[in-house]
Amino acid sequence: MIVLKKLLLFSAAAFFYLQPYAQNTGKLTWGDIEKRSRYMPSLATVMNGSGTDVISLGFIFQNRGMTPVLSRFDEKLNQLYEKELFASDKNINFNTIFNLNGNIVMFTKQYDKDEKFTTLQATQIDQTTLGVTNTKEVGKFDAISKRNQAGITVKPSPDKNYVMVMANAPYNKNENEKYFISVWDNKMNKAWEKMITLPYADKFVVVDEFRVSNEGEVYVMCKHYDKEVNRERIRENGESIPSYKYKFFIYGKDDARPREHTLDFQNKFVHDVSLEFNTDGNITMLGLYKNKYNSYISGSFMAIFDKNTKLITMKRMQEFSFDGILAMVKKDGNASLKTDDPGLYTRFRIMGTNKRNDGSVDLLTELNYEYIVRTYNSSTHSYSEYPVYVAEDIVVINYKKDGNVVYTRVPKAQKQAYMDHNISFKWMNQGNNLVLFYNDSKKNLNRDLEKGVRSWGNESNTEFVMAVVNDKGELQRQSLFSNKGMGVIAKIPSCESVSPNTLVIYAEKMHRLARTRCQLGCLRFD
Repeated sequence: MIVLKKLLLFSAAAFFYLQPYAQNTGKLTWGDIEKRSRYMPSLATVMNGSGTDVISLGFIFQNRGMTPVLSRFDEKLNQLYEKELFASDKNINFNTIFNLNGNIVMFTKQYDKDEKFTTLQATQIDQTTLGVTNTKEVGKFDAISKRNQAGITVKPSPDKNYVMVMANAPYNKNENEKYFISVWDNKMNKAWEKMITLPYADKFVVVDEFRVSNEGEVYVMCKHYDKEVNRERIRENGESIPSYKYKFFIYGKDDARPREHTLDFQNKFVHDVSLEFNTDGNITMLGLYKNKYNSYISGSFMAIFDKNTKLITMKRMQEFSFDGILAMVKKDGNASLKTDDPGLYTRFRIMGTNKRNDGSVDLLTELNYEYIVRTYNSSTHSYSEYPVYVAEDIVVINYKKDGNVVYTRVPKAQKQAYMDHNISFKWMNQGNNLVLFYNDSKKNLNRDLEKGVRSWGNESNTEFVMAVVNDKGELQRQSLFSNKGMGVIAKIPSCESVSPNTLVIYAEKMHRLARTRCQLGCLRFD
């Protein structure tokens, strides 16, 4: 049994106040620094446990496989318990893990090379003892080979009362789009399942997103190339228009056929779309669009689907202001101000949505992409490749209840080779404020917002930044701690909001010749 040293001490405690407009006080506390050997788990994610407990999931990598390890901490980050879940197996792959309202469920998939199928299993875990209480098969899907298996997506509903399992058959351009959907409650009782065949061939359908609602219904958003061409545009009456219709399908337990709806984009080209499920049962659709198929991102939209009337209403479709948000983002080199084609660069994509207490909704976008660097070794006459990950400006689009739209630019310029552990951002809502967390250089933090951003430099010398966007779109940034001073760097993908007022921060610094330093922190708002 691997037992981590208990985190008994606070190595740092910080109090900070958000002025002039933020009223909440945040308190940041840290556990003791660990020095991890290769036989200790590398943390992947954290989630809420029972009461104020925090649960972490890590992996031990050995023998070409990985062993999941769960740990439980109290609110002061004292480690209470740790447990390995199952022995390492190269054929078992971790898929995802959720706390479904008090029931921790880990999903794993296994490929059978002899029988040519992939099995998805759900393992239920007691959040106090971390012991396995039940394991069940939730799907078995045909595969062509290990490299050509069914694509499996597992997502919870916003309220965590349901979880959706979706698997699409391996791609075949000559067959209609097929996929399997099952919905389970938070105790992993099956609510319903269906094998779906869309009435369109694979090559004429591009699925953008699957989501499950708080009522256990599944929403599928896709582009249907109803003109049966595989290009984005066609000419009609001398005008270039989209060659597709943007549709979403709703699947429910008692539906013999899906409910199909088409969203009218007024001949705009859809760049990216996301859904926000409202407490009244209606659906808000948020996204980005382009005026031309090969242009920059021209603007954003918000549409409402009324579940009672079954109607979709485009509430707002607004182009980005030439001398507003575009001029600000242009300072960082991430927007075009060409008079015939202004807009954000097409590498901006939707990262998520946020609902504020005043009823307004945030669409969070970020310039985010990766590329491959290829190098040549003249001594060995061989090539090698490695990925480079880039995450730059954040653009927050806040839709007010009265129809107004407020834009905020959050400047940053992050680039990281080989891995993306320290770039991008996380967010949480605090009252009528949106709070963002990311790593950045001290120079950028102190730089006037009217000036263009600079590269963050070496990630080891950065600060962990909290940026607050108030209801007027005003931005205030401050450092919560120095990554250099702490000797560890915030690992952004592993930082999670575990409650409406609590963010758990995981920070580590890898060393080639020494053991990796790692530390847990907890930020709480009053």
